[in-house]
Amino acid sequence: MNTLAPATSPSAARTLTDPDTPFAVVDIHKTRRDIERLAAKADRLAVALRPHVKTAKSLDAAALLHDGSPCPITASTLAEAEAFAGGGYTDITYAVGIDPHKLPRVLALLRRGVTLRILLDSTAQAESVAEASRQAGLPVPTQIEIDCDGHRGGLRPDAPAVVKIGRILHDAGCLDGGRPTRASPTSPARPRNSAWRRRTNATPPSPRPSDCVRPACPWPPSASAPPPPPTPPRTSPASPTCAPETTSSSTPTARHPWRVESCEERRP
Repeated sequence: MNTLAPATSPSAARTLTDPDTPFAVVDIHKTRRDIERLAAKADRLAVALRPHVKTAKSLDAAALLHDGSPCPITASTLAEAEAFAGGGYTDITYAVGIDPHKLPRVLALLRRGVTLRILLDSTAQAESVAEASRQAGLPVPTQIEIDCDGHRGGLRPDAPAVVKIGRILHDAGCLDGGRPTRASPTSPARPRNSAWRRRTNATPPSPRPSDCVRPACPWPPSASAPPPPPTPPRTSPASPTCAPETTSSSTPTARHPWRVESCEERRP
């Protein structure tokens, strides 16, 4: 059912009393204006967008994001990733720490030609991903999640485990190079101004995550070092290091001012 299609004839017109509840009502014109405003802001700041589809969960709604053509997206479940892959989306970040028992489904999507990136923040997860990739003969593009200040998940950027995880993933050809972060919660029990500053300025503190991960896999390698295993192509901007990209998510605060010196991608 195309939930966003307008009525094409008087007989097809419906009122809010017609459908059974629950149902969603979308103002298509406001939706398009919101999308255009956010896209213009990202273009102005040279920040790539990877919209989160966890709320809409709709191919029809997602089609509005990029003039009807599939764009890079973020998913919160593998079911979402599978559904959107079936709709032609091939550049997906699964933005939940990977559970090893879900890796077969991840590999199935990769075999279908979908670039599906996963997140993790522990050596146990990294070892599971590395082993699954070796057994399948297929690198799983993986990003290390960084805790920038919300304590919801991820590692502190200067944690020793960041380097260890980076080595494990790099050796298996799985280190995708991204550093996903999430801003602090949007409703902490703090004064309003303080909370607003934390939300709108939530970027990885010094040292930057890239500075922590580079020792694990320096780039470019020395002349005598073997080349790293190939990784799937990327669509987001990247600098020539093994950890080129910081991607930040804080959906409710996407309209606030952004600090972009440490962030190349946003997941609104």
